[in-house]
Amino acid sequence: GNHDIQYLKGSPLWRCSGYRERYAAVQYRIFKDNEKLFKYVHRIDNYLFTNAGLHKEWWNSTEPLRKEFNLTELSVDEQLHLLASTRYEEVFSDCSYHRGGRYPFGSPLWCDLKEFSRPDQTFEDLIQIVGHNIVGKPFKKHNMNIWYTDCLDTVAEFLYIEDNEIKTFQIKPEVTELGRRKK
Repeated sequence: GNHDIQYLKGSPLWRCSGYRERYAAVQYRIFKDNEKLFKYVHRIDNYLFTNAGLHKEWWNSTEPLRKEFNLTELSVDEQLHLLASTRYEEVFSDCSYHRGGRYPFGSPLWCDLKEFSRPDQTFEDLIQIVGHNIVGKPFKKHNMNIWYTDCLDTVAEFLYIEDNEIKTFQIKPEVTELGRRKK
């Protein structure tokens, strides 16, 4: 995600909150030595996993770049992987106004929950699973194929996929949404 890429790339272009200069050299080496383990996106069947979500308008804005590299006939995840390996990789640093950036929509590393206000901003044929936005518990954004899952600060509730259906389970049911144990 955005907090990892800042160490992997070792460039101020990628920096975000939480960056620690004193750990940067060690983190860079760890990430660089294991770079093949990290992906911008992961796909299983019609489930698309990203750090922050793939916004259709950000995706459309990358079309000229994807065309330049003859990527448009590939799947969404393949296009993103290959685009990340080009000289245009920096498009993944696009951060929206909602996150203090200068773009109307963020990349899959930076997209914000507030950027998804209409179903046509997602992909009809993909179910997105994202983190990046701290939420009270995992939930599906209304009328959209996007699930938000970053809730470990509040509850230990997780998504899983069974028989092509998304379900949730809670490891510690005694923990409330506020993260306090019941008495």
